[in-house]
Amino acid sequence: MDQNIIDLIIDELTKHPEISFRRPNADELKIFGTPSHGFDITLYIGIRENMLLFDQFHWHYDNTEEEIDEMLNEINYALFGYIRIKEFSYNKQPYKWVLQVQDQKGNWYDDQTTGKISKFGGKPDIRYFQNMILTKDTNKSNSYSLPSEDKS
Repeated sequence: MDQNIIDLIIDELTKHPEISFRRPNADELKIFGTPSHGFDITLYIGIRENMLLFDQFHWHYDNTEEEIDEMLNEINYALFGYIRIKEFSYNKQPYKWVLQVQDQKGNWYDDQTTGKISKFGGKPDIRYFQNMILTKDTNKSNSYSLPSEDKS
């Protein structure tokens, strides 16, 4: 990819003044989530791989065209509210996060899970974090498509 990934993302973000972001250095970008019930998106780029974080949830992506495209789609999904994070906690201590994706019919399904080893007993508290920075009508010609698979 000729253009730096972060520069490419910033070019798109600047078209939407409702999106707040910060670039602390050349290899890091932080996009601020919807206040109170959203989540921040942080991207670190490197020579061998890139890392994308949605608060506690994270992925590693190789620097291949396919994986970079997948990473950019994840960022788009998060900004448009098609991804949310289901957080499990006990006594206000988060211990598990489930990435959920909304399909074209509006159904949510679990996609990936990450967490800490926990020895909590009892029923967990569950909270959902979802960005609604851009509305789903913001750009009808966006370059990604929603998942069509209904896994519920």
